[in-house]
Amino acid sequence: MRTGLNINVGIGLVDYLVMPSEDEKTGESYSAFEVMNDEKGQYKKIDNHGISYGKVLWILKADTELNFEGYTALLQQMGSGKIKFLQNERDAKESLGETRRFKALSSQRKADTIRPYVLTSTLKSEMLNLTRPETNSIRFSLDRINKGLGKLL
Repeated sequence: MRTGLNINVGIGLVDYLVMPSEDEKTGESYSAFEVMNDEKGQYKKIDNHGISYGKVLWILKADTELNFEGYTALLQQMGSGKIKFLQNERDAKESLGETRRFKALSSQRKADTIRPYVLTSTLKSEMLNLTRPETNSIRFSLDRINKGLGKLL
């Protein structure tokens, strides 16, 4: 179900989080989330059958200044080590590769097990590969420093 509120990726995600869901493989049910600042009542119209975790989502509309402040704060937190990531893929492969349990897995299962570490390494590389272009524009934007990095993904 789409609510017609697809203003950006975040809003599209909220469209799904405000509805109960079910894991197709296990059949396990998950409650919906509610939006705290839903002044327009856009998400109150969605029937979550009275099953929810409560009002835990906030919708923020970022402007140029907020985007810049968020990116700057993120880089500072990453640089200071305050943001904890999964270990990098190389270390994960090394430590997992030493276990009998991992060695017994099929190639596909090994790849599935390593995937979160690979994605974490990729995320960190992509985030550190961004720079603010030298322009006179008042809009905040980021460019890739190394344009070839994304082609590896």
